[in-house]
Amino acid sequence: MVGYAYCPPVSLDGEVVGCLKNGGYLRLDLEPGIHELRFESRLFESIEEIRLAVEVTAGQELFYQWQAQMHPPVALVSGIPAGVSVSRRLRPISKSAALYLLPSLRLSH
Repeated sequence: MVGYAYCPPVSLDGEVVGCLKNGGYLRLDLEPGIHELRFESRLFESIEEIRLAVEVTAGQELFYQWQAQMHPPVALVSGIPAGVSVSRRLRPISKSAALYLLPSLRLSH
């Protein structure tokens, strides 16, 4: 599934807290401590889920950018692309970069 309707679940400390739509963002208010953030794969997806341990201190703001990229097929089988792959990653970004991007995004739930 590709596009705006696709919304992979996001879990925090084992509890689903929302999903992240294409072109969207999530805001999570966390207590200080170490938390596990997980981007889950859906049934039949061949890509692995992403887990990230996040250490939060009081008053801290952290920003992460989620990227998914489709790679071209490695072969054609009967005219149908085969070997198409998707890579996903979650990377920390600066507050200034996040504030620049946020106006172009939609709040996901």
